[in-house]
Amino acid sequence: MCRGSLSQLRHLFLQFTDDVPLEVTEIDFFDLAPRLRRLSVYRRVYFSRLFRLPWTQIDKCWIRYSTNDVILDVLEKVSSVETITVTTNGPSTYRTSSRILELPRVKEICIQEEDDDNQEAQGALAQLLMNLKLPALQKLSFGFNSAVPRFPKTYREPLSNLVDLTISCDLGDVDAGRGAGEFLRLTHHVKRLNLRVRSVDGRFFALFFCQPDQPVLLPFLEELDLRESNLVDLSYILVNMLESRCRDSGDCAGLARVWLDAPLDVDTDPSVARRWKGISEGQLVVSYGG
Repeated sequence: MCRGSLSQLRHLFLQFTDDVPLEVTEIDFFDLAPRLRRLSVYRRVYFSRLFRLPWTQIDKCWIRYSTNDVILDVLEKVSSVETITVTTNGPSTYRTSSRILELPRVKEICIQEEDDDNQEAQGALAQLLMNLKLPALQKLSFGFNSAVPRFPKTYREPLSNLVDLTISCDLGDVDAGRGAGEFLRLTHHVKRLNLRVRSVDGRFFALFFCQPDQPVLLPFLEELDLRESNLVDLSYILVNMLESRCRDSGDCAGLARVWLDAPLDVDTDPSVARRWKGISEGQLVVSYGG
């Protein structure tokens, strides 16, 4: 293949569905793609035997429906990558579960679990994050499909640059809410939190209260997005929590904006309705829908 034929290639998609025969030889012409910047990988791809790519050019990478071992193998090669989206369908093997990979340029990463009927995928998301050192990370997104999500309990270094966090999951289980709260304590500097919860125990939102002389969860939080969340019967605790986060306090930055799908159902309690009106017409900007 001549050099000029790949001169405009910017995004490469690679997918194998079966084992590749041993007689297949290495493909090396992608080295001749000077503008290649994006790589998409579906399931297992035999890089070590089949492909030679201009790895250091890749700045965006998508890896779908792969085990953590495959994901780490790919990420180890794309040393200049800045944005990563992965869907994991299984944890690392025992041999590589303690493997540590540092990606110094990554600013944004989205990690999702495969469908909830895949039992092997449970826990893989938390394990994958533990395998990575991301000193420049600014934006993190989690997508859990399991009924009881397993959050990372610790992290190897402070996520001091992380300011934007998205969590999509089910927090109806008390232990799940507790695990989410413990993880949020590791994300001390987050300014924007996006929660997409299919169900949630009200005690989870109690963790966000800002009270005098008490440790504050996410003390720098300025924006809270609750769209696509099931908030039925949670209006009372939400109003209490939002009111506490809007007060002038040296313990937290003060919540400035919240997004909801629709107005909170506060009509049955005049006291809550008055307080909600005072908050939403005062210092808190409330937006609805898209």
